[in-house]
Amino acid sequence: MSSLALVTGGNRGIGLAIAYSLKADGHDVVITYRTGPAPLGFKSVLMDVTSMHSVDAAFTEIESQW
Repeated sequence: MSSLALVTGGNRGIGLAIAYSLKADGHDVVITYRTGPAPLGFKSVLMDVTSMHSVDAAFTEIESQW
């Protein structure tokens, strides 16, 4: 059984490397991103961690979709 992993800032750099590693280990990965495109092959949600409204909206979307 796979688990759902959430990676904030997962569309580039260290966050993207972590997302790929989790996916390779069999996890179902949701990436949050603030700017730029979401990478292909991952579930993704727009979220700005500095905005409580954005975080709440992202978690609502994640919980309803996955």
